[in-house]
Amino acid sequence: MELRFNGQLLDDQDECVDQIGDHKRFYEELNEKESEKNDTLVKANDILLKCHSDAVSVIRQWITIIQSRWDEVSNWSRQRDHRFEEHIKQLRNSAELPEELPKWLTKQENTLVDRDAEPLPDDIPTVEKLIEEHNQLMEETVAPTPELDRVCKPKQQPKLSTTRKPSRKSM
Repeated sequence: MELRFNGQLLDDQDECVDQIGDHKRFYEELNEKESEKNDTLVKANDILLKCHSDAVSVIRQWITIIQSRWDEVSNWSRQRDHRFEEHIKQLRNSAELPEELPKWLTKQENTLVDRDAEPLPDDIPTVEKLIEEHNQLMEETVAPTPELDRVCKPKQQPKLSTTRKPSRKSM
């Protein structure tokens, strides 16, 4: 139940680190409970050997349920751990991006200034080559747009409802 209702991964790095700490505590608790699960399965198998033949299918079913639920929770926990690792990497990359963007912009600006200082050639094949290089530069300039959008756009705040409920007097 704890894994199922844990909620979304948070965008704030500190809060995400807190979530990771909570998950690690959960995972440690899960590992501690594994011995109890194994003891339960051993006892269930002992009962299975001594039980009435009519109860065999029910006990086998419960053994299967215990093991499959345990596997399911363990898999969910590992998947969440993996998602946390990927999410924290993305958050760290996003935090580094604002530092890298000015360098990238300066490089692009210097390239344009250098190219602008060069005189245009008179032969058509050379001009076509320059046009192709310019198009490549434009494609490179547009390429980091998703990262730019993520860094530059402010986070959307939930809008408060501005509609009023009609008062009883107006009814």
